[in-house]
Amino acid sequence: MSSHNTPSTDVDPDTGAGVRLARDPRSEWPFPLSAEVPASIGFLDEFTTEFSVPFDAEITRIMIESDKAAQQGVGVRIGTGGGSVWIPKGGQTNVVGSSPQEPKFIPAPTQPLTFYPNVELSKDAPVVCQFANNDSDESHWVTAIIFIREQEDFDE
Repeated sequence: MSSHNTPSTDVDPDTGAGVRLARDPRSEWPFPLSAEVPASIGFLDEFTTEFSVPFDAEITRIMIESDKAAQQGVGVRIGTGGGSVWIPKGGQTNVVGSSPQEPKFIPAPTQPLTFYPNVELSKDAPVVCQFANNDSDESHWVTAIIFIREQEDFDE
């Protein structure tokens, strides 16, 4: 069994007895991907934030929010950066010149918007958040919080 799935032993502060602590399978870990998106960043510009998944995991939910001044003028797309796009569902990542279609984004809301993609990823897989900003005068803050849950290895 791998060490990250092994219950640990701790000491109960009241009795001094050893207590086995198992990892809660409902535990989620937040990974914020925030950025100040500069003015006039187009859909084909590469303005991204990303992280590598630290263990085999499932993305259980994603929350997206932008500053109120953005007024949904900032677009967001989240996926692997290598073609798979989870938000928006059915979105695309195109290499310039490979397709006449424009990549799809969703407008970043000013109130938190939550998605439940339930995507499984292997350790070290990239999670990439790409941004576009239609505002030609102002930069805007956008936050995407990716919640992941460590996958159990039931075969060990």
